[in-house]
Amino acid sequence: TNAQGPPRIPATSGDGLIAPTFCLAAEASRNGARAPLGNPAASAPDRVRMAVIERGDIQGRQGTLNVYAAGDGPGLPVLLLHADSGCAAQWREVQAALAQERRVVSFDFRGHGASQPATNDDYSYAGRAEDLASVADTLELEHFALVAHSGGAAVALEYARQQPERALGLLLLDPPSDPRALPRSIKDRMLKDLAGPDSLHVQHTFYASMAGKDAAVRERVLEDCARVTARARLG
Repeated sequence: TNAQGPPRIPATSGDGLIAPTFCLAAEASRNGARAPLGNPAASAPDRVRMAVIERGDIQGRQGTLNVYAAGDGPGLPVLLLHADSGCAAQWREVQAALAQERRVVSFDFRGHGASQPATNDDYSYAGRAEDLASVADTLELEHFALVAHSGGAAVALEYARQQPERALGLLLLDPPSDPRALPRSIKDRMLKDLAGPDSLHVQHTFYASMAGKDAAVRERVLEDCARVTARARLG
């Protein structure tokens, strides 16, 4: 364990962290409600301690990655991986809550959110596992648990296969099914639609069908879809 604590934002230049553009104050809520950002004075009867979530950029192998880090407690660090066509901000409330006892890091995969598109156009699970490796290495996270949603779960499994001595735990939320089990005709049609000029509409329609009845959640999910590089929707 580093006696001086984990690397902070801002840290180094070059291959390390680049100075952040802002910091966020996120509030963990026991009732799971979406907490306000940048408003530490916000009142709520069930408010718990504030967690400062720092934002910075890390140089990945195929472009700059947008990273959020919070907490420095003694617990096992946690890396949060978002879904396909999602972004790290979807973990905001979870990150604020977990950061009370440990280092918690989330980031946008290449071509998602505020991260740059991949210079080699590789958005595969293995390619995104490289992003995970860049974040863990730069922040000097030697051992950690991975919490991953949907397509992020496949990234977590790929990284754990490569680095089993570092990934000490896996929590996979709604992981994707094996695409090899899909009939060829369905898979080909899906790939064709996502590669076409209406790929965002196709994905919006699909995600809206499973985003639930909460209008705020639906809006948040669909907004995040629109912040994804078109090529990244194909994976």
